[in-house]
Amino acid sequence: MSDLETHPIVYTAKFSDADEASSLLSSSYATVRLEPLTGSSFDFEVSGLKLPDLDIYRSGSTTGLSFKSVEHFDGFTFSSMRCGALEVVSAAAAHIVSDNLDLAIDAKTVDTLFMSRQSAFCGLAISAKAIQKGLEERINDAAPRRLSFKSPWTPLQISSSYIGLCDILYEGFRGGGHLENNPIAVRNMQDALINLIVYGVEHNYSEALAAGSLEAPALIRRAIDYMHAHAHLPISTVDIAQELRVGVRTLQLSFQRWAETTPHHYLRSIRLKLARRDLLDGSGAPVGVVAKRWGFNSPGEFARLYHLAFDEKPAHVFRRELDRK
Repeated sequence: MSDLETHPIVYTAKFSDADEASSLLSSSYATVRLEPLTGSSFDFEVSGLKLPDLDIYRSGSTTGLSFKSVEHFDGFTFSSMRCGALEVVSAAAAHIVSDNLDLAIDAKTVDTLFMSRQSAFCGLAISAKAIQKGLEERINDAAPRRLSFKSPWTPLQISSSYIGLCDILYEGFRGGGHLENNPIAVRNMQDALINLIVYGVEHNYSEALAAGSLEAPALIRRAIDYMHAHAHLPISTVDIAQELRVGVRTLQLSFQRWAETTPHHYLRSIRLKLARRDLLDGSGAPVGVVAKRWGFNSPGEFARLYHLAFDEKPAHVFRRELDRK
């Protein structure tokens, strides 16, 4: 999980105005629009804890309401009802969350949520970045495909465990709680939440986790080996395909099936990781030099891609490493 680079935020709010509730959730989660149910007044309570890459929340409504996604949260949500019912609607299906049915879902697929009257639920939202990083650490390999759950339902023993951990985290930060000055304990509990999810809920990486590694097809392995060996050179997808003696389309389809990306984007991710390694090695090489070394001729584009990949600017990394000398 990410280091606690920002102070955890504990929040509690009660709303009778849908626009005010929408504004709060949009600032802390993703852009959403809350609306009352037809012919109903609006009542919504929410409390929670926001950590880097992780949001724990408890919500309730006596009137019922709907959440509509304007922008999707890039991560995964886990919901458990305490009373009432929650309907989660995506492009693929609609799921009703009620007693003894706890939901695990990719938030990028969710369009609308409906809370019934007299309902309350607790939940957990984890960024896709944190999940993918956790997977890679546990399989000792790249996790190029997005996590995909085989069932939307969380086993009850897993949901009861993550709810327990969430409660400990939430209470530990309330009103000067015991976790405020204990970042190691917080990171351990964040790691425990990742373990519960990646080992306890069946998904497309479950077999790789059991085996301890992710076995790529031979063509992909050869392509990746070639990319690593020649990342410092101006190679293209055509060059890789010629080296492997396959057609460009065959190579592209293979990467799409295995990694859900293109050879070009996979090579770019390798180069970004190599550039990050050089910025962190303490050699003092300027950002522009490192960028050009790994094939990024536009400093602005390199900075943008680096920030997207690592959630920090390369110039900040450069200055931080200089200050450590």
